[in-house]
Amino acid sequence: MAPGSERQTEPHLLFLGRGFKVQRIELIEELCKRFGFRITVATYGHNPPVRSSFLRHVVLEGRETWMRAITDDDTYFHLNIKVLQLMRAGGFDAVVAAGFGSLTTFLAQRYAVWKQIPFILWHENTPWYEEVRPWYISALKRRFLKRCTHCWATGAAAREHLVGLAYPEERTFTVPYVVDAERFARESTALRPRRSLIRRELGLPEDVPVVIQVGKLVERKGIPELLDAIPLVLQRLPACFLLVGDGLLAGEVEAFRREHGLEDRLVHVPFVANEDLPRYYAAADVFSLFARNDIWGLVVNEAAACGLPMILSDRVGARLDLLKEGENGLVVPIRDAGKFANAVLSLLSDEDRLRRMSGRSREIGLALNYDAAVKGMVDSMDALGIPPSPREAVVTRGQ
Repeated sequence: MAPGSERQTEPHLLFLGRGFKVQRIELIEELCKRFGFRITVATYGHNPPVRSSFLRHVVLEGRETWMRAITDDDTYFHLNIKVLQLMRAGGFDAVVAAGFGSLTTFLAQRYAVWKQIPFILWHENTPWYEEVRPWYISALKRRFLKRCTHCWATGAAAREHLVGLAYPEERTFTVPYVVDAERFARESTALRPRRSLIRRELGLPEDVPVVIQVGKLVERKGIPELLDAIPLVLQRLPACFLLVGDGLLAGEVEAFRREHGLEDRLVHVPFVANEDLPRYYAAADVFSLFARNDIWGLVVNEAAACGLPMILSDRVGARLDLLKEGENGLVVPIRDAGKFANAVLSLLSDEDRLRRMSGRSREIGLALNYDAAVKGMVDSMDALGIPPSPREAVVTRGQ
């Protein structure tokens, strides 16, 4: 809404992007359910529909222009001019872009600046993620940021990245990625007394500590280095490693198990539904994510809420928000199997330390919840002069 005009209805927000991750849709739904906002989610390109009873979803169908001559990365050169028609007709009070990565978003930003509509970037990138992007992307991003009214950072790593790009901290609001932490804490706690039975059902040994990693079995998640570390741990301490997830390296994991005779020390479960994950976390003693590059890692939220001490690589975005070094886990450098193995041995050899870290993990995990994320959105709206009105009798996730 342009300055000087009076609002007659609920504030109308436009969320714009090529597609929206599930965790972002859940946060937008929470904002819509808790406060008096009308929300339109607009996507362009070939993406699945946004399924939500709370949000209006618009697909920007029509001619799309793809410019492939400069780079193999189509994302930054996608253009759909239908966004201008949507913004002219929509009467939006603010626009939130889910990333900066296309010419469609640049076009929407230009229109917003022209019409004096606040334009917000929902930013998730980390300083190390930028290291693998072409040099011109940082230059484009700096130019784009100059015209952003606010930025929503998904955590401390994203805030650090924005600082590095010279974006003002006072215009940055933290809107972290979250899960239903209360559900994970509640269900894993209820399952803990049955841990021996659960381990038998999952084919895990009952008498040794279990290290769990949940996620895709791909190089980016550090699976090759994890496999290198497992024998280093088992040479010095009996343990079991539980890998939950599927991916391109699933065959390599199975071959590794057979080659090293680790059928009872390396257990692989290809797929587990989200509602069943607390059972697997309850069976474990330590959580690990040895990723080479992970913008966030929602499994870290889940593991923390379940009270698991954690070992994370220094390239996991969530570590800055969910891991306090020495309090609820340890940080190790990427690609260093030896240091990862030493971290595992350090935690598994001290039961009292594990117990203290478990309680601290649950405390940290429960604090990073939907309330914290929605607060960042609302604080941003307040600063823009778009105050929300709380809805009555709202039932939110975790209640």
